[in-house]
Amino acid sequence: MKIAVIGTGRIGGTLGQRWQAAGHEVVYGSRAGAGTGPGGAPAMAVGEALTGAEAVLLAVPAGPPGRWWRPTARTWPARL
Repeated sequence: MKIAVIGTGRIGGTLGQRWQAAGHEVVYGSRAGAGTGPGGAPAMAVGEALTGAEAVLLAVPAGPPGRWWRPTARTWPARL
């Protein structure tokens, strides 16, 4: 299963690595953009991470969603 984890911090990173270890394809949506996420999984812009994901984990701090929300807002309703 392809899982998009939005957030590369302690919670998102830990769960993503465990899903990777269980054999799932994990990609991270990060405000930092492209690079390598926890456990060596690819990290990319949030909108890119959502593409083709079968499941999404939103693991960001509580509060205003910040700059990443607006560019990807149109893709969320179909995924939630």
